[in-house]
Formats: sequence, structure tokens, C-alpha cells
Amino acid sequence: MKFSVGGMSCASCASNVDKTVRSLKNVEDCSVNLLTGMLIISGNPDENEVINAVQKLGFTINRVSETNSENSSNNVETRDKVSKKNTDTSPYSKDVVVLIKRLVFSFIFWVPLMYYSMVHMLFNLSLGSFFQNNPIAVGLLQCILCLMIIIINKEVITHGVSAVFRRIPNMDTLVALGVITSFVYSLCMLFSMTAVPEEQRMHIMMNNLYFEGSGTILLLISIGRLLDAVSKGKTTSALNDLKKLYSQTVTIIQNGDEKTISISSAKVGDMFIVRPGESIPLDGVIMSGSAAVNEASLTGESVPKDKKEGDEIYQGTILVDGCIVCQATKIGSDTALAKIINMVENASSTSIPIAKTVDKVARVFIPSVIIIAFITFIGQMILNASLSYAIVRAVSVLVVSCPCALGLATPLAIMVSTGRAAKKGILFKNAAVIENACKVKTIVLDKTGTITKGEMIVSDILPYNSEEYNDFVKYAYSLEYNSKHPISVAIVNKFKQLDVKTVGVSDFYTLAGKGVAGFINNEEIVAGNVEFISEKISVPAYIMTEAQKLKNEGKTVVMFAYKKAYFGMIALYDEIRSESIKAIENLKKMGIKIVMLTGDNEQAAARIASITKVDKTISQLLPHQKAEIVKSLAKEGPVMMVGDGINDAVALESATIGVAIKSGSSLAVNSSDVVLMNSSLMSLEQLISISRRTLRRIKQNLFWAFLYNIICIPLAAGIFAPVVALSPELSALGMGLSSVIVSLNSLR
Repeated sequence: MKFSVGGMSCASCASNVDKTVRSLKNVEDCSVNLLTGMLIISGNPDENEVINAVQKLGFTINRVSETNSENSSNNVETRDKVSKKNTDTSPYSKDVVVLIKRLVFSFIFWVPLMYYSMVHMLFNLSLGSFFQNNPIAVGLLQCILCLMIIIINKEVITHGVSAVFRRIPNMDTLVALGVITSFVYSLCMLFSMTAVPEEQRMHIMMNNLYFEGSGTILLLISIGRLLDAVSKGKTTSALNDLKKLYSQTVTIIQNGDEKTISISSAKVGDMFIVRPGESIPLDGVIMSGSAAVNEASLTGESVPKDKKEGDEIYQGTILVDGCIVCQATKIGSDTALAKIINMVENASSTSIPIAKTVDKVARVFIPSVIIIAFITFIGQMILNASLSYAIVRAVSVLVVSCPCALGLATPLAIMVSTGRAAKKGILFKNAAVIENACKVKTIVLDKTGTITKGEMIVSDILPYNSEEYNDFVKYAYSLEYNSKHPISVAIVNKFKQLDVKTVGVSDFYTLAGKGVAGFINNEEIVAGNVEFISEKISVPAYIMTEAQKLKNEGKTVVMFAYKKAYFGMIALYDEIRSESIKAIENLKKMGIKIVMLTGDNEQAAARIASITKVDKTISQLLPHQKAEIVKSLAKEGPVMMVGDGINDAVALESATIGVAIKSGSSLAVNSSDVVLMNSSLMSLEQLISISRRTLRRIKQNLFWAFLYNIICIPLAAGIFAPVVALSPELSALGMGLSSVIVSLNSLR
């Protein structure tokens, strides 16, 4: 269950929403993201109860439709409209426009306010004939100018005050208390000027009016929030770039004519055409033509892939060269691009375990600051400080505190990392994976389809009689042509390259788990594993020795019998991915132990292990045995399991972090925590690296946020005066810059 929450301004706001929602019936867990304003709830709570509870806190809340394969066509259209909206402008760009307007108008009134309060005295400038020697008029003008700035920034004041009445004070509360306190005190002093002799009025105006302080605080808050909004917008740039990949139209072919329609009107089965330079609008299958397609937006690989008839194409990828006619297979929320965006949004909106500590601090932070400000005021008065000085110190404490930096420390870094990881073809399903990946000391790799390509390649063609080579390859090709088994497909592909011709095969049949058979020229021909063929016919001893030698090299041997006599054999092997060796080497340098699991025989496993230099190999495993081994390794510390097949699903579920290769089965992908879109083990190194850098940034952000408050609050309180003490204006500037520093650090 997903909701969009509006009006949260700091970590305290997010923490209060989290605490309130968790207390509701049937809520198993929830995550509140200050950056995205997203509330994600697991469990089955009453939707109206959630909405009412959050609204009572003073926030706006709306249910967000969660896209899935069962969405109606209306939801598909909604997704398309949302994508268009996000393409045109991001919510942060709208915030920036509002904040710029607010800042400009505030600045227009702030300039004369500063002139009539301070600048004219510093540079001995004229106030004009009316204001000269008229301190009450000058004070009244300052009051009006300050009041205009307060009205322009009334949102901060109203939010802060309303939060007090709801007993959930937030960052706006601190600012509002500081502004209102200094404004009301100055207003009282302005009224007092009317009851004192003229010679005292100038003294009061110069030393007891702080209208410029209230105005400057709000101006600096506006500057800080503008910079903050700009930096937040940058953190979501990767996600926005993904959303911009949506094409708004598709050129379909109906009755031989081309027609451009909105993608929201497209249907599964529609034929559409794509030309060079165009973005592919829907997932589909190429029906005619060939092309080079840049799939970097989905996989992170910049080299275009050659596509031909029968190949799949994906929404958001770019047709570099060629022209293709395709049939739509997936639309709307079912497309690969939509699922990627949904996954990135979900990961960006969830929180990580370290954030729980921040939430606990945030719940007591603002009440603690208000108490500290009150103690500061009382303390200064006890120390015989003037009333105005005590108020200045209390206001400085209120304004300098920055819970916003605490609240943004985690989500900003998560948003950046998940977005940029997606650009590299690494999809996190939830943010907790990022923190857990840092702790991984063991990575378990499935062999077939993960370390290797999962595609058999013919290495040896060995007819019994070299003079019968042509007949052997011709008959073997013809027999295997009728089978769809991976071994048969590999043999067929090899003989196609050799331009071998086929002959007629009759009465073809499959021998489950053993091989295939049929008749050529009314004579039976059988292909199968060594054990099966050696039981069926007499195989010379030296042939069996040669077959065993090939098997010891990790190869798969297929024997052929024709006319009830040994005919020859073909050896195949599963090719190692070109990048696997380097990837494993790099992971080991990062201090990670690599374990390879496989259902293959010991010889095949040993061959791959010797080449890749994995730390440990376990072979001849059944799916449930893989899971048991993963669970056993997990007792020693966090384990990452990487696989691609159906038989890896249980092991992926058993691991601390399950990583699925996108080229693998849908079950493996669904059972995983991370999906590698480009099917490369080099992405594992990037995954671990991104995880470690992200957690480092989060810790740096939190360190800065805590350190800033620990240092600046005592300075603002005047503990180190007269050596150094922060004024309200400097406090406001520091508070704004604190959030900006956290944002910029996250962008690194």
C-alpha cells in the first residue's frame, strides 16, 4: 500500500508519520521517505484509517496506484499521463519556481529593511527628511517591511504554529518561534518608544529592535530551501532520465497504412514500425527487418546490439540503424521500462536499518531544542544579561538547529545510488539491500548461465571413421535438427555455420534423459550420453578412454550409433562469459570469498574453477542442496547468491541478498533482491562498490548533521561568548547551508 504525503519539512515530520502509522491496526511495517514524500505500508490496514491518521497530523495524503500486471487499461493510461507529466517537469522544478518567486519578493522588501535598520548607520547615509531624527517612523517602517516578508513566507509560520497545536513540532516550528519571538519583542519595544523621552528613542531603535533579524532569518531560510530544492532535484535526475525514455506516440500499421497514435491507445498485438533515431515505444518482437539497438537505458551497456527477426525489443531503447516492423507484446505497466521505474521508485522510497536510529533521534530532537532555547533564555537572565540579549540567544538556538539535515542524510543518498545504479543496469528492489550488501563477505555463484553463458558450444567433432566424416556430420545434423534440447540446438548451430545439408529423418523420438533417435535410409540412428550408448552398443575401449578424457576436461560428450554400431561422438562445453574471470578477480580483491555451486559433474565444475580461480567449488547439487549450502554459509555472515535459473530460486530466497541475472527465468528474478539487467558479473563489483560508497555517504551525512548541531547549538546559546556567539542571522544561514552540504555530499 503506497501513499503520497505532502507538507513534511524535516526528519521530525517523517518520524511522526512513521510512528502514527505503525500504531494502526494491521500495519506490519511502514517506511516514510522525507525526500520523495512517499509512505509505503506492508500489511492490510484500513485505507481510510491511514488517511485520517495522517491528516490529523496536519499533512495531506493521497493513495498512489501501484502498477502491476493486473492493471486495467485505465491504469495504463494513467501511467502514460504520469510519465508525460514527469517528462515535462519534475516536482522539484515546480518547488524551485515557487521558492525563486518567494525569494525575489522577500529580497525586494529586505533591502530597504536592512538600509533603514543597519546600513545607514554603518555608512552614515541619509534617511531622508521625513525619517531623519524620527526613530518611531523608522521603527514603524521596519515593522511594516518585516511584516511583508513574514506574509510572503507565511507558509513557514503557519506550518510551524499549527504543528505546535497538534503537538508535533517540526523544523518550521523552530523558525516560526524564532521569528515571532523577535518580531513581537521588537513590536513591544516600538510601542515603548512612544512612552519615553525623545533622547531615549534613538537608543531603543538602535539596540532593541530586531525586525531586520526576523526578516533576514526568513530570507536566509528561503535561500537555503531554494538551494536544497535544486540539489534534491539533482538527486532525482537519474530517475527522471528513466521517465523521459517514455515515448508518447507509436506509429502502428493498420491495413497497410501507417497511423500515429498515443501509446495509451496501443494494444497488445498491434503492429508498429520504428525508424533510425527513434525511441522504441513498446515492448515487442521484430516481425520483419533488422537493426542495431542501443539498450544502454536498460542494461547500462553502450554498445548497440544487433537485432533480427524474432528478437525481442524493449520500450525506451533507441534504434540506431535499420528499420523494423514489430508486434507489441507488452504495454503500459507491463513493459520492462515501467517495471524498472517502479522498482527504482520503490527502492528510493524505502528506508534502510541505519535510518531507524535517525528516526529515534528525530522524535526528540525538536522538543529538546525548544527546551534548550528556554533554558538558554532563563540562564542568560540569571546571569544578569539584558532581556534583549537573552531573547537573541534563545532565538539563535531555535534557528540554528537543523533537523532537516538529519532527515535528508539517508534518503538523498539512497535516491542518488538507486537512480545511478539503474543507469548501470543494477536494480535494487528495496533500500535495505544497499546497507546489507556492504556487509557481504561471501558471494555464491551459480555456474551455468551466471559464470558461463549457459549456451553449449561444439568443441570436437570425432567420427569413428574419418572417411565417413561428411556422412557423420550430415546425419548427426539431421537428427539433432528435430530436437529443441540445448545440446541439440548447439550442434545444429555449429553445423549451420559449416553449411552442412540435411537429409530426411523419419520416426523421430526422444529418449527422456538419455538422448534422441530416428531413422535415416531406414536405418536407426541414436544420439545420447556415453552411458546410454555404451549400454546399447559395443563401443571400442580406446573410444571410451577418449570420451572420458573429454569429460575430464569438463566437456559434455554426445555419442552416435548408426546401423547398431558406433558412429562417432561430438563434445561440447559451456563457454565462460568473457568478463567473469576479471569480475571474480576484482571481487576477491575487495575481500570477498567466491563460492561456485553447480548441478554439473565434478569434471565440468573443476574446469570452470581452474579458469576463474574461485575459492571453493561444490558440484552435482540438486536445487534444495544449493539452498542448504547457502543457509549454512549464511551462519558465518551475510551471503549474496547470484543465479539465473528456476533451480536457483530457492537458493536466492535463502541468501541474505539474492541477485538474479535478467536473462534468467522469471522465477529467479522474482525471488531476488537485486536484478542485473546486463547479465554481467562485472555488475556485481559495481553493486558492492555502489553499496559501500552509499553507506559511506550516509555515515558522512549523519556525522555532519550531528556534529553541526552539537557545535552550533552551544555557540548560538552564547556558551562561548564573548569569544564567539552566533547571531540569529548567521544561525539561519548555517541551518540552510547544513541541508545543502548534506545534499551535495550525497551527489558525490
